[in-house]
Amino acid sequence: AKSYVFDPVAGTYTVTNDLPGGGHWYPSLTALGTGDVIAVGGLDQNAAGSVATEQFDSTQGRWLPAAQVPQTFFFWGLYPELKLMSDGRLFYAGVHTFSNAPTAAGSNIYDPATATATVNDVPGLRDVNLRDQGASVLLPPAQAGRVLTLGGGNGDAGADAIASTDLIDLRQADPHWQPGPNLPAAKMYVSAVILPDGLVLETGGGRHLRSDPVHEASLYDPVTNHFTSVPADPQDRTYHSQAFLLPDGSVAALGNNPLDGSFSQIISVYRPWYMTRTRPSITAAATFGYGSHQTLGVTGDIGRVTLLRPASVTHQADPNQRSVDLPVTAGQNGQINVDVPANPNLLPPGYYMMFAQNTAGVPSVARWVRIG
Repeated sequence: AKSYVFDPVAGTYTVTNDLPGGGHWYPSLTALGTGDVIAVGGLDQNAAGSVATEQFDSTQGRWLPAAQVPQTFFFWGLYPELKLMSDGRLFYAGVHTFSNAPTAAGSNIYDPATATATVNDVPGLRDVNLRDQGASVLLPPAQAGRVLTLGGGNGDAGADAIASTDLIDLRQADPHWQPGPNLPAAKMYVSAVILPDGLVLETGGGRHLRSDPVHEASLYDPVTNHFTSVPADPQDRTYHSQAFLLPDGSVAALGNNPLDGSFSQIISVYRPWYMTRTRPSITAAATFGYGSHQTLGVTGDIGRVTLLRPASVTHQADPNQRSVDLPVTAGQNGQINVDVPANPNLLPPGYYMMFAQNTAGVPSVARWVRIG
């Protein structure tokens, strides 16, 4: 039940109050537009499925008593990936760790703000009981409201992994899943990482429970809806593996915990095409307020500026990964102007990596900015 707040500037942890529901194992933590954090899913201290919804109040710096948090008494599975929608609701894309889907539909929309929090099914997701340790990603830009779910399996059932992907547009009044293009290889334990050029790297994976590693990687283009193969990670990446974006635009991949109990400590780094190009730069940036108009110092002919939230990933699950485009207008003397969205549900408060992309599609190295 212990809980701590990490200060990334000071590099220190500060203890806060215990989780009100007691011990909590394998929950997902999803940041809200208010800056609060919702914890759902996982197991309690007795290894039973936890149906508690717990909320960390960012203003008070503490977990709220259970009576102050709307409850669904719904079991989300272990490490369920929930994505914050632009209207403040949370979307469950069907990806979790271990076992079957928590509902027959496999996918849900959850409103945490109602007095009695509601969970509604979302139709159309295929292979709902074969999404164990697949991946889901809020496609760039987040303003488009589109989610892609990739691969998965069912380790408990010993089933073969799948190559299926499914797409959904959450801006629709009645959103429903549509089939996407198959992955180049069937796999669970697949990681999906948004790159600053607007593509998504999928990497790692295995065919069965902690075994049969798959050495394959590709880039997904949300515009063309197509996967293009890239060099694969030479290391096995199955159970307890993950991948995440670094501020220079490369991707780190690490971990692997096969059935023999060993754990790989070898880190791989994927360097996208733009790492060998002459890159633009951002020479000045600051803390950004919602709805503000900002002036940035840049070098190069800049056509796009993007904010990418840093990783909060485990077991391939990263509920908070998102890429938000900032509208750009030309400035003077090596400057450009950008508009920061006013909607905190689109851009939850906190730190982001800001990338400027030139008109040839080459992104800068990131500068850290704080939103809110």
